[in-house]
Amino acid sequence: MGELVTGTVQQIDKGNILINLGRTEAILPYKEQIHKERYHQGDTIRGCIVDVRNNPKGPQVIISRTCPEFLARLFEIEVPEIF
Repeated sequence: MGELVTGTVQQIDKGNILINLGRTEAILPYKEQIHKERYHQGDTIRGCIVDVRNNPKGPQVIISRTCPEFLARLFEIEVPEIF
């Protein structure tokens, strides 16, 4: 929770975006997206993990691009003095 992850857009389904993180997949729900951004299959995208749910198929990772932690993590990467 609160970690910044980078993945590739794998599929767009009913406004939700399925993102491949390498060993696992994550979902970027419509309400957690920046509404003016458009995503396409194959795009690289960053997000902050906000929830992990257990499903019968395995853990489901939920990420967000609108939570305050996302912006804080981006600043930590770009500005070393903040870290």
